[in-house]
Amino acid sequence: MKRALIIIAAIFLVQCKNNRIDRPEKPDNLLSEDKMVEVIYDMTLMSAAKGLNRRIIENNGIDPEVFVFDKHDIDSSQFAQSNRYYSYDIKVYESIYQRVKQKLETQKSVFNDELKKRATKADSISNTNRIRRDSLIRVKTFESNPDLQ
Repeated sequence: MKRALIIIAAIFLVQCKNNRIDRPEKPDNLLSEDKMVEVIYDMTLMSAAKGLNRRIIENNGIDPEVFVFDKHDIDSSQFAQSNRYYSYDIKVYESIYQRVKQKLETQKSVFNDELKKRATKADSISNTNRIRRDSLIRVKTFESNPDLQ
C-alpha cells in the first residue's frame, strides 16, 4: 500500500512538471511594450464607446477592433501573438496594464477638468442671463408703475 502511494505521488509530480507551459517563441513582428500600451488603451476606449454609443458606432459601420488595428497599422494575428508573448511574463504584462490604467486615469482627469470649465462657463452665462432678465423685469415694473421709483 505504501509503495503504491509513493508510485502514484511520483507519477503525479512527473505529470505536473510535464504540464508546464513553455515560454512562447518571440514573434518576428512583436509589438513593443509601448505599442501594446497604445493598442490596449485604444481598445479599452473603443469598448467603452461601444457600450455607450453602440447604435452610433453600428450606424457608421465602424468595427471597433478593426478601427484600432487599422489605426496602429497592425493585424489581429500580430496583436494576438504579441499579447500571448507578453502574458507569459506576468510582471511585464502587469506593467503594460498598469501603464494603460495610468493613461486612462490621466485622460479621465483631463476630461473632468474640461467638464468643470464648461460647467463654470455655463453657470456664468446662466447668471448673466438671469441678471438681465431680472433687470428687464425691474424696468418693466417701474415703467408700468411709476410710484415705485
